[in-house]
Amino acid sequence: MDANLPIWFNLTTYFLGVAFLFLGYKIKLKRQISLLGSIGKLKKKDLNTVCKLSSVYSVLLGANIITIPIVNLVFNLYIVMALVGVAIVGSMIFWLTLSKVYFTPSAKQF
Repeated sequence: MDANLPIWFNLTTYFLGVAFLFLGYKIKLKRQISLLGSIGKLKKKDLNTVCKLSSVYSVLLGANIITIPIVNLVFNLYIVMALVGVAIVGSMIFWLTLSKVYFTPSAKQF
């Protein structure tokens, strides 16, 4: 039923999941928006909203990554691949929307 993922894959997913959970903590409570990278400058002074949205995104992505080996135990590899695909598409939609709504593009991007 499962694909017998190697132990290094399981450990890597747990490590990455915890890293994203920690990133969400640092963005939300410490307000370290510099961890998001150089997206651009804020259009408005919506630092609280951007930090809240980014931290929720990081926590959800971390939880999604942590559940990959657990889902693999119960379901087949196609469900795991669908879970990863949803995370990739959701990430693209989130970052494009966040950058268009809250940030002005910087000249250094292009």
